[in-house]
Amino acid sequence: MPADPAKMMLGNRDNAKQLKLINEKYHFNEPTYKQYLYYLNDLSPLSIHSNPPVYESYMTILKKDNFFLVLKTPYLRTSFYQKNILVSSLIASAFPNTMILALSSILFALFIGVPLGILAAFFKDKFLDRFTSFFS
Repeated sequence: MPADPAKMMLGNRDNAKQLKLINEKYHFNEPTYKQYLYYLNDLSPLSIHSNPPVYESYMTILKKDNFFLVLKTPYLRTSFYQKNILVSSLIASAFPNTMILALSSILFALFIGVPLGILAAFFKDKFLDRFTSFFS
């Protein structure tokens, strides 16, 4: 697996021009702290831009010269592995199964684990007496 995300996205069909375009589009050519600030800007509901935003749905709150302040939903960009699919849609499709798994594990712990814990606490002394008398 290549360490460069642009090479990972292009696979075997990469060339210098395409790598440069991907690096500029996703800001991979910027320092890490700037990439992190771009990421936080995409996640926050209030977003600051110098050009008109690229989000699907947003509401402009303030527009002055080259300054845009917009209200939006968090934008997680597109998946590197599944081309042209938004990460938010991938998360949304996995969310119902995740909730079913989480709720079933909570119910299992509540209805099976708690009663077994109570029984273990109740019979602890009897078990320890038999266990210690067996080895003495």
